[in-house]
Amino acid sequence: MVLTLPMSALDTGTTLTSSKLLLRALSLALAVGTFAASASAQSIVAGSVAGVVTDSLGNPLSGVHLILTQVASGITRDSETGREGQFEFLLLQPGEYELFAERLGDRPVLVEGIPVGQGRRVTVAVALMPVALPVMDVETDLFGNAALKIGGRDGGRLFTGLEVNRLPYRTRELSEVGRFASNSSVSLATEGLPSQFTGFVVDGAPYQSALHGGLPRQNFPTAGFAISEFEQAQLLTNGVDVEYHGMPGASLSGFSRRGTKQLEFGAFADWVGASTSSTDYLSGSGLSFNSARGGIVASGPIVTDTSHFVVGFEARRLETPLPRAWAPTGFDTAFVTVAADSFGVDLSDYLEPRLTSTNLYSGFGRIDWQFGETRALMVRAEGASLETTDPVLGRDRIPTSAVSLDGSDISGGASLATMISRLFGLELRVGVISSTRDYSASDLPLTSLAGGPIALGTDPVMPGKVGRFTFWANEVLHFRIPGHRMKLGGTARISSLNQTYAPWRDGGFSFGNVDDFGSLNGRFTQFLSTSPTASFSTSEFGGYLQDTWSPLPGVSVTGGFRLDWEMLPKDEIWANEEWFTLTGLLVDSIRTTIFKFSPRAALTVERSSYQVRADWTVHYGSVEPWTFGEVVTTSRGINAQRGFDQLSSWPNSPDSTSAPVLGSTLTLLGPDYKPPRTIRTSLGFATDLGRSTTFDISGAYRHTDYLPRRHNLNLTPLPSGQDQFGRDMYGATKQVGGIVGIEPGSNRRFAAFDVVSSLDPDGFSDYWGISVALQRRVGRGFHFFASYTYSQTQDNWLSALGSEPEYQFTPFPDSLRALDWTDGRSDFDVPHVLTLGAEFDLGLIRLGAFYRGQSGLPFTPGFRYGQDMNGEGSFTNDPAFVDDQIAGVAELLGQWDCLQPQIGQFAERNSCRGPSISTLDLRLSVNTIRVAGYPIELVVDGLNLLDSDIDQLDRALFLVDPNGTTTRDPVTGTVAVPLIVNPDFGKPVVRYSTGRAVRLGARVNYD
Repeated sequence: MVLTLPMSALDTGTTLTSSKLLLRALSLALAVGTFAASASAQSIVAGSVAGVVTDSLGNPLSGVHLILTQVASGITRDSETGREGQFEFLLLQPGEYELFAERLGDRPVLVEGIPVGQGRRVTVAVALMPVALPVMDVETDLFGNAALKIGGRDGGRLFTGLEVNRLPYRTRELSEVGRFASNSSVSLATEGLPSQFTGFVVDGAPYQSALHGGLPRQNFPTAGFAISEFEQAQLLTNGVDVEYHGMPGASLSGFSRRGTKQLEFGAFADWVGASTSSTDYLSGSGLSFNSARGGIVASGPIVTDTSHFVVGFEARRLETPLPRAWAPTGFDTAFVTVAADSFGVDLSDYLEPRLTSTNLYSGFGRIDWQFGETRALMVRAEGASLETTDPVLGRDRIPTSAVSLDGSDISGGASLATMISRLFGLELRVGVISSTRDYSASDLPLTSLAGGPIALGTDPVMPGKVGRFTFWANEVLHFRIPGHRMKLGGTARISSLNQTYAPWRDGGFSFGNVDDFGSLNGRFTQFLSTSPTASFSTSEFGGYLQDTWSPLPGVSVTGGFRLDWEMLPKDEIWANEEWFTLTGLLVDSIRTTIFKFSPRAALTVERSSYQVRADWTVHYGSVEPWTFGEVVTTSRGINAQRGFDQLSSWPNSPDSTSAPVLGSTLTLLGPDYKPPRTIRTSLGFATDLGRSTTFDISGAYRHTDYLPRRHNLNLTPLPSGQDQFGRDMYGATKQVGGIVGIEPGSNRRFAAFDVVSSLDPDGFSDYWGISVALQRRVGRGFHFFASYTYSQTQDNWLSALGSEPEYQFTPFPDSLRALDWTDGRSDFDVPHVLTLGAEFDLGLIRLGAFYRGQSGLPFTPGFRYGQDMNGEGSFTNDPAFVDDQIAGVAELLGQWDCLQPQIGQFAERNSCRGPSISTLDLRLSVNTIRVAGYPIELVVDGLNLLDSDIDQLDRALFLVDPNGTTTRDPVTGTVAVPLIVNPDFGKPVVRYSTGRAVRLGARVNYD
């Protein structure tokens, strides 16, 4: 919510009697629809423009008449300078402004291109020169030449016209702006935390779509928000303001564009086809595809100078080519042949490049209405419909065929602002969202070959449906006393969730090699539940207080706190009497109310050309509905069917003889369970270099705790023995062809149960980073930004990448040499990230470019999917013992420096790293003709011109020798597993490159 008020309403000096003030306050309280803000507010969605006016000698000038105009809407604000020549315009909508200054006897000055951002203060110094009467002209000055200073730098990254409007996008979602920040990723994994921990705020109201908690990355997290809806966006990594809450990570805040002073419209359309694309990984494929996008935005006044509207619509059909499902190994064609000859299943499509196809339709609208001088209304709404096939699930899963994702998002928000007096005001924002995501399965269950490596079918964590409805409201009282700006407020959120989900519901097969597949010697897993559904509601309420104190000119100290309490529906969890009888543990032994205390503090020192800022904050997240839904679902009973030997059928589920039902799965929240908490501190220095150029350097340290780690309560309390390297093993180890595991059920403590997970808040994540940024935001001809971040992230959290529950268990349940093996380099550790963006505006031609380069992704030397080397139940998490005595290891040591320091020990977590990743996008825009005053541009985008690729690397250092035999020493109990070196260690298993592409389009410019 943003309040636009003329300065006369703030500087009249009018004094209200206490009775009138009380009556007005009561009327506001009784009228539920009254939302207000104060001129002294520290709004999270509004900015301010301040400064000083001097004469040619630098002496302050009082009584100078000032007019501030928002360029898009034409709304103006008037004021006069005070005795010291100072002025300030508060609570400004983000966007571009012009400042006009005039005084009798001086030449008027018009300062153009003033960029106002959310929660940021822009300072402009204006000098008036004497001139002989009559005055015949106005001096036009570009913002930046007028001694500019942009305040309010709070560790966040502001995205304005260059990023939001003029650089090429792939999907045109709000979340896609994250790629422009060097401390974030394309999927908005920010400062070492996964993208699920990044919140979205639109016009001050939080937004969260229905998320699939089992997937390592979310597809289309902001499908309901097309990029054309927004004026600007901001990525906040240390939101000091107490109104930011609910997410332990960063917040991406978007401000939607408002209407214009005259009827305007903009439109775009573009196309990419097979003839305009190429890649080293798709060559010779003959793959046919077409992608087309189009949209229109209309804007204008409803009542001149009073109300404005903006509406828009976008339609996107994106067909994205991807390389074939598996890197050619020789196993692939043999596998396809056996599937066809022995089982009558045609898998030939897996040998060809494939398409992921998306249809996305979205629309939005916004109305702003100014009621006199002291009240303003804003209402907005968005909606989207999504259909996509074969979505990419992330680097730890090979994309599958014939799966789909359908979704819809409907959201809206409203605000109404009314001044009580020049010292007091109220502000209330409300928001609502209804979101659904439906992930369907293919006809084939997951089937993997460890010797391939090959995987196809349905990811066991994918099929499911989730729907989420949330209502949110925030009300705050702003008030000012000498030297202090304060806010006092409260928040309420009510959410309901409907979730139908269970991992392994469609089953999954693992085989060692093609021969094992042909003879059906392998492993099968399935959780038996026809409709594992959870439906429940949660609520959260909070209150907060904040004060910004200015003890000296240019110095401000902000302190505040918020107290939130979240209530969980404990009654939705079914008590499992059998588990309680065996263990004395109650499944529903959780807190029904969780209290969260979040203090914030900041110190800012601003001088004429620089700013120093220090922040310290505490942010709590909310209980993840997906996690609570898992507890609710499993408490009602989901049986596990497992087989590991000769199976009776494929692709249909084997019978109960070869894969018997062993027991039920169960998930508990630990008695001390809390939502994640982040403690973050940062120190930054920013300076203005003139000509609209700014330089920033900042350092940050973040500690996040209470991260949920999964522990298996039904694992046998003591290992049954060790392997030849000293690895503890659980259950009766056996080898079936080329895979190793345990006899199903032999590693369970209680036979009536299968996997019993306890989610305990003993996880942590530590991040520190240093960032530098150089940018030129405004001006004519040339705009640019450059940022670089060096960072390190360490955690003990294997649950961050999602996947099936067994994936998240530690491979060393009883520790490794009294150490926690999981405490190491994070899956999100990316030490070096560089982003560069620029635009050359030559009038008829504009050339834009964006480059992003980063370190490769870390991985742990281990085994291929399907191997359970220690028998704790996970098929993918075991690290390898770096044994240089095995034939062929010496050659790998010469190729991978990360292996050499680890000879004779188990590989450390994420001790190796893949190749660096670089992307380059270019845009050429040519103004050709004008129709009805609008320039029509021809646009050519060059996408992924470096043909960058995010590979899923083969992390298997060793393979199980299918010709060998696993043995157990009857005296020592030592299990010897026959291993051979994997010569393809570190090579791509599957590629995700979409290839180079040329996109052709036309635009009728709106901005």
